[in-house]
Amino acid sequence: MRLLAWEFTQRADRAPDEVAVIDPLGEHTVGEVMEAARELAVALGEALTGAPTVLVQADNTWRTLATALAVGLRGGVVTVFSSHAAASEFALAMEDVEPDAVIAADDVLTAWSVPAEAFPDKRAVLDGWTLATTGGPASDVGRWAGGAAIAMTSGSTGRPKCVVQSEDALRYAGRCTIDAVGLEPGDAVGAFVPLSSVAAFCFGMYLPAMLGAPMVCIDAWKPDDALEAMAARDVRWTMLVPARSPCRSPTSAPAVPGPTGRAPTSRLKLSRARSAVAAYLSCRRSRSGASSVSGSPGFTAVSPRSPRGGLRASQVRTSTSRCPFSSACSSPSTCTNRSMQRSPALTRSRAGCKYRRSSGPPTDGSASRW
Repeated sequence: MRLLAWEFTQRADRAPDEVAVIDPLGEHTVGEVMEAARELAVALGEALTGAPTVLVQADNTWRTLATALAVGLRGGVVTVFSSHAAASEFALAMEDVEPDAVIAADDVLTAWSVPAEAFPDKRAVLDGWTLATTGGPASDVGRWAGGAAIAMTSGSTGRPKCVVQSEDALRYAGRCTIDAVGLEPGDAVGAFVPLSSVAAFCFGMYLPAMLGAPMVCIDAWKPDDALEAMAARDVRWTMLVPARSPCRSPTSAPAVPGPTGRAPTSRLKLSRARSAVAAYLSCRRSRSGASSVSGSPGFTAVSPRSPRGGLRASQVRTSTSRCPFSSACSSPSTCTNRSMQRSPALTRSRAGCKYRRSSGPPTDGSASRW
């Protein structure tokens, strides 16, 4: 997190009043988040010597960003962890990560059963949370071999495991997304998936901070709340995990006031957005294919910049091993399965292939039809 902390420090000096985070607690400027990060970095320096490995309650709020920046200022490694995790899951994280410090709300520390004997030094930080540390020299971050961020997997395929990402990897993924989508500084990015997942930490938090854009958060995943936040805050892009993002059928919804200088979002536009997301998820479920990006959980990148003003699915990467028409494809340019276009050897052309497009790729810039 060192480079992000350095960039954010420069941004705070240059434009402290820019909005960095919009969450259920309100709007938080770059200057405010940076000040909180510096204060936390000082507290870490007073409690520990050296570069620490810090485990934080990774809620979708300004606190997660401030903690990542503070750890970056100290040259340490941040571990994002869910506030809903059970004590048994925290015990596994303790076994794998062996953090020098834990940052969370008091009730979450209690729910995790954080051992007081392991973290005897406690300080108030981040507007009411607690920093609990070992109170001694920090462990050597060299054990992470260049890693900067750690997250735990869900454990759906067995024991939950740690995923360690380097800052170079986070920046590469973020930069590729920014370039592919066409995001610009100031374009709001939605952080609707819990930041305790490695994909959300990368695309929901690191990407907008690196871009110089607001991170827009909601309290908990609700499709209507997410869509209304996107409309009200003019969110230009977000990342969702289909398996954890069920959508209801379109229902009537009131108009949502748009940002200053923009017209309100109509019921029709919200309904169209819900239809687009619901149709995509329905298609994904019917294909029974697992999505993946660099070993992370499947995700859908959603951008509201479609020719008709509604939402569209873009940058969808699908497991190439799931195509029902495996073998050699004689005309990959007419295939709407994007991952198959990149790996034509995994598909074959036949009259009944549902991915076959009759007239070639679309020329209007719209997403591929599935």
